[in-house]
Amino acid sequence: MENENMVNAAIEDFRCSIERIQLPVLKPKEFEDIYNELKQVSLSHFRQGMVKVSAIHKTRAIDEVEIIWKAKSDENRALVRNYYQESLKNMYDRTVGKNLASKKYSTDGGNESYKRDMNAMIVNYLLETEGSWDNEIKYVLTVFLEHESANEREVERMSEDRRKDKLFKVNEALKRIDNDLKNILETVTKHTWSYFKKTEADIHDYLQKQENMMHELQTAIRTNDAILRTLKEENQKLKEECEYLFEQARQEVDLLNLKLEG
Repeated sequence: MENENMVNAAIEDFRCSIERIQLPVLKPKEFEDIYNELKQVSLSHFRQGMVKVSAIHKTRAIDEVEIIWKAKSDENRALVRNYYQESLKNMYDRTVGKNLASKKYSTDGGNESYKRDMNAMIVNYLLETEGSWDNEIKYVLTVFLEHESANEREVERMSEDRRKDKLFKVNEALKRIDNDLKNILETVTKHTWSYFKKTEADIHDYLQKQENMMHELQTAIRTNDAILRTLKEENQKLKEECEYLFEQARQEVDLLNLKLEG
Protein backbone atom coordinates (compact mmCIF):
# COMPACT_ATOMS: atom_id res chain seq x y z
CA MET A 1 0.00 0.00 0.00
CA GLU A 2 2.84 2.33 0.83
CA ASN A 3 4.44 1.68 -2.54
CA GLU A 4 1.14 2.41 -4.25
CA ASN A 5 0.93 5.73 -2.48
CA MET A 6 4.47 6.59 -3.53
CA VAL A 7 3.58 5.84 -7.15
CA ASN A 8 0.54 8.10 -6.94
CA ALA A 9 2.58 10.83 -5.29
CA ALA A 10 5.28 10.65 -7.97
CA ILE A 11 2.68 10.80 -10.72
CA GLU A 12 0.95 13.76 -9.10
CA ASP A 13 4.30 15.48 -8.63
CA PHE A 14 5.05 15.03 -12.31
CA ARG A 15 1.59 16.31 -13.25
CA CYS A 16 2.03 19.45 -11.16
CA SER A 17 5.48 20.07 -12.60
CA ILE A 18 4.40 19.97 -16.22
CA GLU A 19 1.45 22.22 -15.49
CA ARG A 20 3.98 24.90 -14.67
CA ILE A 21 5.52 24.67 -18.16
CA GLN A 22 4.84 27.81 -20.19
CA LEU A 23 3.40 26.71 -23.52
CA PRO A 24 3.95 26.73 -26.38
CA VAL A 25 7.48 25.42 -26.41
CA LEU A 26 8.54 26.02 -30.01
CA LYS A 27 11.67 23.88 -30.13
CA PRO A 28 11.27 20.06 -29.98
CA LYS A 29 14.69 19.61 -28.39
CA GLU A 30 13.84 22.05 -25.61
CA PHE A 31 10.50 20.35 -25.03
CA GLU A 32 12.14 16.92 -24.89
CA ASP A 33 14.76 18.15 -22.44
CA ILE A 34 12.02 19.50 -20.13
CA TYR A 35 10.22 16.15 -20.25
CA ASN A 36 13.32 14.12 -19.44
CA GLU A 37 14.27 16.41 -16.59
CA LEU A 38 10.82 16.39 -14.94
CA LYS A 39 10.41 12.67 -15.43
CA GLN A 40 13.82 11.99 -13.92
CA VAL A 41 13.09 14.18 -10.88
CA SER A 42 9.67 12.65 -10.24
CA LEU A 43 10.80 9.06 -10.67
CA SER A 44 13.90 9.63 -8.51
CA HIS A 45 11.63 10.80 -5.66
CA PHE A 46 9.49 7.76 -6.28
CA ARG A 47 12.47 5.40 -6.07
CA GLN A 48 13.89 7.05 -2.96
CA GLY A 49 10.58 6.80 -1.08
CA MET A 50 9.86 3.19 -1.84
CA VAL A 51 11.06 0.41 0.41
CA LYS A 52 11.45 -1.92 -2.51
CA VAL A 53 10.95 -0.90 -6.14
CA SER A 54 8.85 -3.50 -7.90
CA ALA A 55 8.61 -3.85 -11.67
CA ILE A 56 4.84 -3.45 -11.51
CA HIS A 57 4.99 -0.13 -9.67
CA LYS A 58 7.82 1.12 -11.83
CA THR A 59 5.98 0.21 -15.04
CA ARG A 60 2.78 1.84 -13.81
CA ALA A 61 4.61 5.03 -12.84
CA ILE A 62 6.36 5.28 -16.19
CA ASP A 63 3.15 4.54 -18.11
CA GLU A 64 1.21 7.18 -16.20
CA VAL A 65 4.00 9.72 -16.71
CA GLU A 66 4.06 9.03 -20.44
CA ILE A 67 0.27 9.33 -20.69
CA ILE A 68 0.38 12.67 -18.90
CA TRP A 69 3.27 13.82 -21.07
CA LYS A 70 1.50 12.67 -24.22
CA ALA A 71 -1.49 14.85 -23.35
CA LYS A 72 0.80 17.79 -22.59
CA SER A 73 2.70 17.16 -25.83
CA ASP A 74 -0.56 17.19 -27.80
CA GLU A 75 -1.55 20.41 -26.07
CA ASN A 76 1.81 21.95 -26.92
CA ARG A 77 1.55 20.84 -30.56
CA ALA A 78 -1.87 22.45 -30.82
CA LEU A 79 -0.56 25.68 -29.33
CA VAL A 80 2.50 25.58 -31.61
CA ARG A 81 0.15 25.17 -34.56
CA ASN A 82 -1.96 28.12 -33.42
CA TYR A 83 1.16 30.19 -32.83
CA TYR A 84 2.47 29.63 -36.35
CA GLN A 85 -0.97 30.06 -37.88
CA GLU A 86 -1.15 33.46 -36.24
CA SER A 87 2.45 34.25 -37.19
CA LEU A 88 1.85 33.31 -40.84
CA LYS A 89 -1.38 35.30 -40.89
CA ASN A 90 0.44 38.39 -39.58
CA MET A 91 3.12 38.01 -42.25
CA TYR A 92 0.41 37.66 -44.87
CA ASP A 93 -1.59 40.66 -43.63
CA ARG A 94 1.51 42.89 -43.70
CA THR A 95 2.47 41.93 -47.26
CA VAL A 96 0.26 39.97 -49.65
CA GLY A 97 -3.01 40.66 -47.83
CA LYS A 98 -2.28 44.39 -47.75
CA ASN A 99 -1.50 44.41 -51.46
CA LEU A 100 -4.65 42.44 -52.25
CA ALA A 101 -6.75 44.94 -50.32
CA SER A 102 -5.17 47.86 -52.20
CA LYS A 103 -5.76 46.13 -55.59
CA LYS A 104 -2.02 46.16 -56.28
CA TYR A 105 -2.27 42.83 -58.08
CA SER A 106 -5.27 43.91 -60.18
CA THR A 107 -3.00 44.99 -63.01
CA ASP A 108 -1.29 43.54 -66.03
CA GLY A 109 1.58 41.53 -64.53
CA GLY A 110 -0.08 41.52 -61.11
CA ASN A 111 -0.02 37.73 -61.04
CA GLU A 112 3.79 37.72 -61.24
CA SER A 113 4.01 40.28 -58.41
CA TYR A 114 1.60 38.20 -56.31
CA LYS A 115 3.65 35.01 -56.77
CA ARG A 116 6.88 36.86 -56.01
CA ASP A 117 5.45 38.30 -52.78
CA MET A 118 3.97 34.93 -51.77
CA ASN A 119 7.31 33.17 -52.30
CA ALA A 120 9.12 35.82 -50.24
CA MET A 121 6.57 35.46 -47.44
CA ILE A 122 6.89 31.65 -47.42
CA VAL A 123 10.69 31.89 -47.26
CA ASN A 124 10.41 34.26 -44.27
CA TYR A 125 7.95 31.87 -42.59
CA LEU A 126 10.27 28.89 -43.04
CA LEU A 127 13.24 30.87 -41.73
CA GLU A 128 11.26 31.94 -38.66
CA THR A 129 10.11 28.38 -37.92
CA GLU A 130 13.49 26.75 -38.58
CA GLY A 131 14.26 24.11 -35.96
CA SER A 132 10.65 23.91 -34.78
CA TRP A 133 8.06 21.16 -35.16
CA ASP A 134 8.29 20.13 -38.82
CA ASN A 135 4.88 18.49 -38.99
CA GLU A 136 3.15 21.54 -37.55
CA ILE A 137 5.09 23.89 -39.80
CA LYS A 138 4.11 21.91 -42.90
CA TYR A 139 0.50 21.50 -41.76
CA VAL A 140 0.05 25.24 -41.15
CA LEU A 141 1.59 26.13 -44.49
CA THR A 142 -0.38 23.48 -46.41
CA VAL A 143 -3.73 24.57 -44.94
CA PHE A 144 -2.89 28.21 -45.53
CA LEU A 145 -2.00 27.63 -49.20
CA GLU A 146 -5.16 25.62 -49.74
CA HIS A 147 -7.25 28.52 -48.44
CA GLU A 148 -5.17 31.04 -50.39
CA SER A 149 -5.66 29.17 -53.69
CA ALA A 150 -8.97 31.00 -54.21
CA ASN A 151 -7.18 34.35 -54.00
CA GLU A 152 -4.46 33.06 -56.31
CA ARG A 153 -7.02 32.11 -58.96
CA GLU A 154 -8.73 35.47 -58.59
CA VAL A 155 -5.42 37.31 -58.99
CA GLU A 156 -4.65 35.24 -62.09
CA ARG A 157 -8.08 36.08 -63.51
CA MET A 158 -7.79 39.80 -62.79
CA SER A 159 -4.24 39.93 -64.10
CA GLU A 160 -5.29 38.16 -67.30
CA ASP A 161 -8.29 40.49 -67.68
CA ARG A 162 -6.01 43.54 -67.28
CA ARG A 163 -3.55 42.04 -69.73
CA LYS A 164 -6.30 41.47 -72.29
CA ASP A 165 -7.70 44.95 -71.65
CA LYS A 166 -4.24 46.50 -72.08
CA LEU A 167 -3.68 44.45 -75.23
CA PHE A 168 -7.07 45.58 -76.56
CA LYS A 169 -6.23 49.23 -75.83
CA VAL A 170 -2.84 48.85 -77.49
CA ASN A 171 -4.46 47.30 -80.57
CA GLU A 172 -7.03 50.08 -80.68
CA ALA A 173 -4.28 52.68 -80.39
CA LEU A 174 -2.36 50.98 -83.20
CA LYS A 175 -5.50 50.99 -85.34
CA ARG A 176 -5.96 54.71 -84.71
CA ILE A 177 -2.33 55.36 -85.55
CA ASP A 178 -2.67 53.26 -88.70
CA ASN A 179 -5.79 55.18 -89.75
CA ASP A 180 -4.09 58.50 -88.99
CA LEU A 181 -1.09 57.49 -91.09
CA LYS A 182 -3.35 56.41 -93.93
CA ASN A 183 -5.19 59.75 -93.79
CA ILE A 184 -1.92 61.66 -93.71
CA LEU A 185 -0.55 59.62 -96.60
CA GLU A 186 -3.74 60.10 -98.56
CA THR A 187 -3.67 63.86 -97.96
CA VAL A 188 0.01 64.12 -98.84
CA THR A 189 -0.49 61.99 -101.94
CA LYS A 190 -3.47 64.06 -103.01
CA HIS A 191 -1.62 67.36 -102.60
CA THR A 192 1.53 65.96 -104.15
CA TRP A 193 -0.40 64.64 -107.15
CA SER A 194 -2.21 67.96 -107.50
CA TYR A 195 1.09 69.81 -107.32
CA PHE A 196 2.63 67.37 -109.77
CA LYS A 197 -0.25 67.81 -112.24
CA LYS A 198 0.06 71.58 -111.97
CA THR A 199 3.82 71.43 -112.40
CA GLU A 200 3.41 69.05 -115.30
CA ALA A 201 1.01 71.48 -117.01
CA ASP A 202 3.42 74.37 -116.44
CA ILE A 203 6.31 72.37 -117.87
CA HIS A 204 4.18 71.35 -120.85
CA ASP A 205 3.27 75.00 -121.53
CA TYR A 206 6.90 76.05 -121.21
CA LEU A 207 8.09 73.33 -123.59
CA GLN A 208 5.33 74.21 -126.02
CA LYS A 209 6.37 77.87 -125.97
CA GLN A 210 9.99 76.87 -126.50
CA GLU A 211 8.98 74.64 -129.39
CA ASN A 212 6.96 77.50 -130.96
CA MET A 213 9.90 79.85 -130.57
CA MET A 214 12.22 77.32 -132.22
CA HIS A 215 9.76 76.88 -135.04
CA GLU A 216 9.52 80.64 -135.57
CA LEU A 217 13.27 80.96 -135.45
CA GLN A 218 13.76 78.14 -137.92
CA THR A 219 11.12 79.70 -140.17
CA ALA A 220 12.86 83.05 -139.92
CA ILE A 221 16.19 81.44 -140.74
CA ARG A 222 14.71 79.64 -143.73
CA THR A 223 13.10 82.91 -144.87
CA ASN A 224 16.36 84.80 -144.52
CA ASP A 225 18.18 82.08 -146.45
CA ALA A 226 15.70 82.42 -149.28
CA ILE A 227 16.11 86.21 -149.34
CA LEU A 228 19.86 85.88 -149.29
CA ARG A 229 19.82 83.43 -152.18
CA THR A 230 17.57 85.78 -154.15
CA LEU A 231 19.88 88.70 -153.48
CA LYS A 232 22.85 86.65 -154.53
CA GLU A 233 21.12 85.61 -157.72
CA GLU A 234 20.06 89.17 -158.54
CA ASN A 235 23.56 90.43 -157.75
CA GLN A 236 25.01 87.82 -160.09
CA LYS A 237 22.62 88.85 -162.86
CA LEU A 238 23.50 92.52 -162.32
CA LYS A 239 27.17 91.68 -162.44
CA GLU A 240 26.74 89.77 -165.64
CA GLU A 241 24.77 92.62 -167.22
CA CYS A 242 27.43 95.12 -166.16
CA GLU A 243 30.13 93.00 -167.69
CA TYR A 244 28.11 92.67 -170.87
CA LEU A 245 27.51 96.39 -171.08
CA PHE A 246 31.17 97.07 -170.30
CA GLU A 247 32.19 94.71 -173.09
CA GLN A 248 29.80 96.42 -175.53
CA ALA A 249 31.16 99.82 -174.59
CA ARG A 250 34.73 98.63 -175.05
CA GLN A 251 33.92 97.25 -178.46
CA GLU A 252 32.25 100.54 -179.52
CA VAL A 253 35.33 102.49 -178.34
CA ASP A 254 37.60 100.22 -180.28
CA LEU A 255 35.43 100.65 -183.35
CA LEU A 256 35.45 104.41 -182.97
CA ASN A 257 39.24 104.48 -182.66
CA LEU A 258 39.57 102.52 -185.87
CA LYS A 259 37.40 104.98 -187.72
CA LEU A 260 39.43 107.92 -186.47
CA GLU A 261 42.72 106.36 -187.57
CA GLY A 262 41.34 105.66 -191.08
